[in-house]
Amino acid sequence: MTLLHTLILSKKHYKNIFVLPAEELVSIFELAMICRKKFIKEDESVKGFNFGSNSGGAAGQKIEHVHFHLIPRRIGDVEPPPAR
Repeated sequence: MTLLHTLILSKKHYKNIFVLPAEELVSIFELAMICRKKFIKEDESVKGFNFGSNSGGAAGQKIEHVHFHLIPRRIGDVEPPPAR
């Protein structure tokens, strides 16, 4: 687990991101932007972010309720994924 790793989810139940109404997606993204700004302000070691959601068991979704991970990244904490 990464320090400040945050889950952002809708109060309403949606199985995955592909059934999420656009206005819910916008609200989630706006909250992610607020969190990002706060994290950068309180932790100078944060230099980047992963932001995403897994959809379906084959993609690693373990909870059938839409949620997004906002993961602060610091230099050297993990190997960057290869570009493809």
